Amino acid sequence: MDNVVIVDGLRTPYGKLGGALKEIPAIDLGGYVLNEIINRNHLNSEEISDVIMGHVLPTDGMTPTRQAVLKAEFPITTRSLTIDRACCSAMTAIGLMRQSIILDSDIIGIAGGMENMSQTPFLIPQLRWGQRLGDVHLQDPLILRNEFLNEPRVIYVGQSALEYGVNREIQDEWALQSQENWAKAQKNGLFSEEVIPFSITQNEKVYELKIDENPRPNTNIEKLGQLSTVYGSPTITPGNASGINDGAAVTLLMSGQTCKDRGLEPLATIVDFLSISGNPRFSCTLPGEAISALLNKAGLSIDDMELIEINEAYAAMPAVSTKILAEEFGTPWEKLKEKTNVKGGAISIGHPIGSSGARITMTLAYELKRRGGGYGVAAICGGIGQADVILIKVE
Repeated sequence: MDNVVIVDGLRTPYGKLGGALKEIPAIDLGGYVLNEIINRNHLNSEEISDVIMGHVLPTDGMTPTRQAVLKAEFPITTRSLTIDRACCSAMTAIGLMRQSIILDSDIIGIAGGMENMSQTPFLIPQLRWGQRLGDVHLQDPLILRNEFLNEPRVIYVGQSALEYGVNREIQDEWALQSQENWAKAQKNGLFSEEVIPFSITQNEKVYELKIDENPRPNTNIEKLGQLSTVYGSPTITPGNASGINDGAAVTLLMSGQTCKDRGLEPLATIVDFLSISGNPRFSCTLPGEAISALLNKAGLSIDDMELIEINEAYAAMPAVSTKILAEEFGTPWEKLKEKTNVKGGAISIGHPIGSSGARITMTLAYELKRRGGGYGVAAICGGIGQADVILIKVE
């Protein structure tokens, strides 16, 4: 079986809620990065047989990936698939594309995700058949409830984090580190390969969004400690949770042989990919459990990983998961924390939920490349108690 490689990965800057990208539909953001990745790699759209994209919130109607493909003016024969596995979606897209290429080595595919959370509409389910008496209630999908448990995710994430000894102070410290890591990486130009400018027309003037809008590099532990928790959570605040964001991210995948035949240089080899499911109330443990399962399958240890990426939907996720991994593999927790999300995470960079799985994968690959290669693992939870993990190697 030929290896499947990631040839390239890129994304838009991530916009903040109501920020620069608020008027740009997710399908337009998706179409933009589809064009950019083929242009950057000197490919014709006719050479792309499949596009798989994550897209979660109800902003763009049915089959948004198909719409993005057509927005990009790819051939009408290009196959497309939209994935809604909540935050996992874009990593699931990469995993599915890998499987497709394993089955058919001629496939050249693009996998990623797109989301414009700023355009998420309010929902009024009662009005479908009318409401004769009583109040009519709006639903806001951005509260991000767990529909199965019928409560906001921040409640049970905070509760389960405390059960693992990860309190508010630890979560705030993780959040501060995320902001500081992003600021250092941005200052040193470490996102230059990953982030491509996006042109915006406003009041008949054109300007470029070049960097992520979400980060707050000037925050400090005192400011974070003063924030109130949200929706009844015991630990989670706007400061130690990810942003509500807009953006798109894609990766270009093909077989190792196809990459070689075309004279392209692979960014990373996908060693393996895995999806797991578990207890929805303990979603903060699932990235760690997924990493453990994949490393055990591969016969590797967490100490074999040069770098780790765990999505910061909330600081509780990487904090609890790295603690679990430290205990399982007998490695100091501080050592794992030092090599996790070294350029910041979703708390600083942002979390357009349909795209983040691709974002953390490319961020990991580029940083491994900069450091001289090796193994890296990225994991993300989402979808009412599910998680994805990808193991890559950079030569």
